[in-house]
Amino acid sequence: RVVPALRALKGHPDLLPCEDIGELMRAQELIATHPCACRLQAQLCRTHLDTCFLFGWAAEYSLSRGMAQRLTPQEAVEVVDRAADHGQVHIWMNSSFMQSRYMCNCCSCCCVMIRPTLDHGVPLQKRISPSRFEAELSDAERCLGCLDKPCLSACSFDAIGPQPAPGGGEVVAVDPEKCWGCGFCVLKCPHDSLHLRLVRPKEHIPGAAPLV
Repeated sequence: RVVPALRALKGHPDLLPCEDIGELMRAQELIATHPCACRLQAQLCRTHLDTCFLFGWAAEYSLSRGMAQRLTPQEAVEVVDRAADHGQVHIWMNSSFMQSRYMCNCCSCCCVMIRPTLDHGVPLQKRISPSRFEAELSDAERCLGCLDKPCLSACSFDAIGPQPAPGGGEVVAVDPEKCWGCGFCVLKCPHDSLHLRLVRPKEHIPGAAPLV
C-alpha cells in the first residue's frame, strides 16, 4: 500500500496512524536501513540508496551481519523525507496494523515490482493498493503550467499531464484512475496549486492480525 508523503498532507485531520510515517516509525521496536537491492541491480539510480527499511527481528538479523544501519524513529522519518524528495514512493504492507518487518521506498525506474507492472500493462492495483488520498488541482489560477513541470516529473504513475487553460496557456490535470496518492506532485509544485484530498474511507485499509 502506498503511504502518502507526510509533508504533502500538512496535518490533515483524517490522517490515520497507519498512514503517518512518524507514527509508524515510533511503533517499531527496532529500525534499520540498508541499500536498495532494486537500485543496486538496475544500476540506474545511484543516489540515496539506503532506503530499504527492516524492523524487529529482520532488522536485528541484518544488523548482526553488518548489512544495515540502526536508526532512531526520528532518523528514520528524516530518511523517508529525503526519499520523498528523490521521488521514491513509500510502500508499506496493506494493513492497518502498525508494526511490520519491512518498508520500501521505490522508484518506478528500478523497482522490481512497479517497473515490470507498468512495462507490461498490468493493472497496478494487482500489485499495490493506493493510499486513501488523491491529488487534484486546488487552484487553477495558481497553476502556471511551469515549463519544466516538476509535478509531472515527480509522478511515478504518469497520472499528471498538461491541459489547455481557459484563459490560454496550460495547467495540469490529474487522472484519478492513475493517481496512487503518494503526494509527490504536491511537494514539487512551486505554486501550491496541488493538494491531496481524501477519497477513500478508513475501510480501504484492511485490518490484520499482529505479526509473530
